[in-house]
This record gives sequence, C-alpha cells and structure tokens, in this order.
Amino acid sequence: MQLFKVGPNNLLNGDLELLESFSNFSWMVYWYQAGDWGHGDGQSLAINKSDGLLYFSTIGHCSCFGPIDDWPKCNQKFTVEEFFSNAESALDPISKEVREKATELLQQAEAANETLDSRAK
Repeated sequence: MQLFKVGPNNLLNGDLELLESFSNFSWMVYWYQAGDWGHGDGQSLAINKSDGLLYFSTIGHCSCFGPIDDWPKCNQKFTVEEFFSNAESALDPISKEVREKATELLQQAEAANETLDSRAK
C-alpha cells in the first residue's frame, strides 16, 4: 500500500511498515498530528482493492495504544461515487487535506483506466 501524508506529522516507522503490509489496500492518505503528553489525533482514507470501497478511519494515540494499533478499524465505508457526489453528510468529517489528495489519486486512477480502455479497443 502506498502512503500519502497530508498532515503536520509523520507516523512512526513501525506504524508505516505495518500499514505497508496491508496488501488489500492500494493507498492510504493520512493526516496526523502528535500532541502533548503522548497523545495524537488524525484520520485516514484508504481504498480497498477487494471491494473498491473507501475506508475512513480516525487515527490517534495515547499512552496505552498507538495511532494505528486497531487499523483498519473503519469508522465509515463508502463508494467512490458517494465520495465524488458528496451525497451523504457522513463524508463531512473528512478533512480538506485528505479529501484533496484522495480526489487527486482517484482522478489519476480514472484517467489511467480510460487510457487502458482506449488502448484495448
């Protein structure tokens, strides 16, 4: 899985290595901010190769768990069409930075598929 950071802080190397091992996801965009006293907050949006759905998750940590210890525990799943149409208010929690990068990646994938389709004809 490819990882794209759009927030102020990186995840730790161990967290990144664990996320990269999730081969059923194509990519994940994450926004993360480490806080004081061992706390942090963030969110992620990833696309699953198996079902084609986008998985939105909150990521955070405190002294007793890390930001991705229970990832990919998903807060919400939705289709690419729902993401682009913004038909559901459930998409509201997704930050502007995560939305913009995910939109860019989805549009690149769509353009690549159109190119492949035209070559196949």
